[in-house]
Amino acid sequence: MILFFLVLLQTSCFTPLSGTFRTQNYILPENIEYRWITIEYQNPKCPSLTDGVFSQDIVIPKSGYLCTSSAMYEGWHQPKYFLVNEQGERKPLTEEQISRRSAFVRSKEILPNGEERCRFVGEQFFYGSKSEFIENNPIMDEEAFLHYHPDCKD
Repeated sequence: MILFFLVLLQTSCFTPLSGTFRTQNYILPENIEYRWITIEYQNPKCPSLTDGVFSQDIVIPKSGYLCTSSAMYEGWHQPKYFLVNEQGERKPLTEEQISRRSAFVRSKEILPNGEERCRFVGEQFFYGSKSEFIENNPIMDEEAFLHYHPDCKD
C-alpha cells in the first residue's frame, strides 16, 4: 500500500494532475450531418473556450466550424466525442464515427513581403461513417469560416 502511494506521489510530481486526468469533450449537435469538423484556435476575433480543471467542453455548432481565441491544449489528454440533444443529454460516439483527427497550421500563400495570407491554426476530424467519408476538408469554401477569413476567398 505504501509503495502504491509513493508511485502515485512520484508520478504527480512530474506530471500535473490536470494533465493526468484531463479530457477534451468534443460535443456535436445531435442533428449534425456527417462532415469534417474544424476547430480554429488563436483567432482574436472569436470568443474563448471555458477551461475546467480536469476537462474542457468544445461545443461544435451545426456548421461544423468552431472559432475560438483560446490556444489549442497541447498537454496529454483523452479526447471524448459526444452527440448532444436539445435536452442536453450526451450520447458517446464510437471510435468508428471519428476519423482522420489531426492538428494543423495552414496558409493559403506567402506574400512577397514574407507575410502569410489566410493563416490559421486548428484541429480537424471527420465525423461519420467510412462510406460517407470525404477525402479533403472543404473549410476554405464554407461561409462560417470565410466570415472570419475574408482574405481566404479566391
